[in-house]
Amino acid sequence: MSAPSVFLRDNDKEYWRFLPEGLRHLLREFETVEVIPEGNSLTGFFRTCNVYLQAFFRPRILASLWQWTIVPFLNVAGFVLEELAGHNDDFAANYSVWARK
Repeated sequence: MSAPSVFLRDNDKEYWRFLPEGLRHLLREFETVEVIPEGNSLTGFFRTCNVYLQAFFRPRILASLWQWTIVPFLNVAGFVLEELAGHNDDFAANYSVWARK
């Protein structure tokens, strides 16, 4: 299972969104549940910037230029900063879940 998460987590016991504790709560009948953030908060920030900037980029004729220059740059910047910043998944863009009955 994979769940998108684009908003800051208010606290660790938040069950109403598809964040780590909410996913564990949904899958509580399973024997083991492992929730894995896909990147850290910086990765989430850069992914979110890419999505919003590309969606609102005008004029559309320049969108392919944007897609092949700025988007890869932001992705690489996010990856490099993720490695430097360490673990903080409060603003992770997605979570993957492995559950076993």
